[in-house]
Amino acid sequence: MDWNNQAENNELSIQCTKEYPDMPINGLESANKTAFNQIKGRSFSLTGSKVNFNVALDIPDDFPIQSTLYLRDAIQEIDPPENFPGQFGNVGFKTTGWENISSQLYHLNFTVCVESVK
Repeated sequence: MDWNNQAENNELSIQCTKEYPDMPINGLESANKTAFNQIKGRSFSLTGSKVNFNVALDIPDDFPIQSTLYLRDAIQEIDPPENFPGQFGNVGFKTTGWENISSQLYHLNFTVCVESVK
């Protein structure tokens, strides 16, 4: 997911586990945001002033894919492939191991649950 830093009410924060600190999505890099990219995980939450997003990647246990959380929140960095300036809250999953998949059919589910905050 890629957020728009020009949108109103852009008060977003991200959390992946209860033990990991809640981080603001603000276009500024930090050590915690860099460490976020090292967490092997399949879910995270984005919380805003008006909405909560709970995001999960359901990888079957017998699937040879590994998932690591991904976050780029650096407003000064160029955002490829469009090459627009600014990476604001680009968040999702980085997956590896695709070369280990056989030619049979697999299903990989990506689920986003959205809850309106009142």
